[in-house]
Amino acid sequence: MKLRTHLKHLLGCAALVTFGAGCQTDEPQTPEPAPTAADLPETPKPADGPRVDEPVVRPQPGGHAVDSQDEGEAGLAPDIVEGPAARPRRRLNIDQLDDAMIKVSGGIGWVEQRGNTTVDLFGELASTLGKPDYIQITEEDLEPTILFQKFLGDASRSVCAKMLERDLATIAVEQEFAMRPFDDPPEGLPQKTLMIHVTPEDTWQTNPEAVDENLRALLVRFHGKVVDSHDEATLANWRWLVQSGRHVADPTQAWMATCVALFTHPDFYSF
Repeated sequence: MKLRTHLKHLLGCAALVTFGAGCQTDEPQTPEPAPTAADLPETPKPADGPRVDEPVVRPQPGGHAVDSQDEGEAGLAPDIVEGPAARPRRRLNIDQLDDAMIKVSGGIGWVEQRGNTTVDLFGELASTLGKPDYIQITEEDLEPTILFQKFLGDASRSVCAKMLERDLATIAVEQEFAMRPFDDPPEGLPQKTLMIHVTPEDTWQTNPEAVDENLRALLVRFHGKVVDSHDEATLANWRWLVQSGRHVADPTQAWMATCVALFTHPDFYSF
């Protein structure tokens, strides 16, 4: 009888385990020990800042000066700067550069004769020099790149050669009629734009006053810079260029080299 009762008890426990229920036996269960302080998780420390129970002090409007340790008072209004505001220099765009060269040279542009057609080289090379076509490019590149400097040098040599040729022709006519005091020179002679106050024979050694006067006139014409007659520092570099060119060529070629240097100087193509 006892054996049958024990078997029934075991079969009942097996059924309860299958369906997720627990089963107690007649054997006593050992109680688990109570957790100690070492077994409990650490309580997170409060973050830096005001306590929850402390009121938060917020800044109030009113423009009060800040005073922190050794720092003094600081106003919020910007300082007033006297004079014009400085800005980065920008170069002329292609249309402005073309117009400036034509104006300075007295009507001579960077053109090339191809058969019976006069080609405007600035217009032909506009896309290469960064002028927008408003299809793929909408903003003009105004950086003075190496490519820009190369084409500016080509344009300067072409325009300066024609300026020198025209001035020499005008000077030749003026010298011819200077020897004929009873004859007036013809009207409508081209205006001199390079050798304004000098002749082909003038050098620094033979006529320094004329050379300096011509340099001052060119600086006004090319760069819009008025140089006083006593400003030796500004004239020194340009005077050295004229004298250096005279050592390797005749005075007229020295003035052509000065013309190219004036065109390729940043004071001409940037503002």
